Amino acid sequence: MGNKITHTGIIVATKPRSVTVRIGADHEQCGACALASLCTKPQTLEVACPSPTPDLIGRKATLEFSNGSQRRAVVLFLAIPIILLLVSALICSLLGCSEGLLAALALGSVATWFLILYICKGWINQKEVVALVKID
Repeated sequence: MGNKITHTGIIVATKPRSVTVRIGADHEQCGACALASLCTKPQTLEVACPSPTPDLIGRKATLEFSNGSQRRAVVLFLAIPIILLLVSALICSLLGCSEGLLAALALGSVATWFLILYICKGWINQKEVVALVKID
């Protein structure tokens, strides 16, 4: 994970100190990303911009995500669900639960985690470290 992830997108709105960029999962570099299957639909990101002007709308922008963003994505979407699955399965097996109940509780714990992520997606997106690299 030494390389930074870059995305190109289209500027869809401007604010006094930021621009809103729409990016999608159809980017040419997505094929090399292990998490590409998790990016299923276009999303918009608000990125700091020192002096945005209305004529920027519709122009192409290149965004760069920090290495911390990559690590956070791996932890939130891969590591924690696997740990939850294993811990809940271990606890259920130690308590002597049936295999059906064990599977249901283990999958339920992972489903609950993804529900929490969905509810908190606005907060998670605010924590993203995204830099506007260039505007074409």
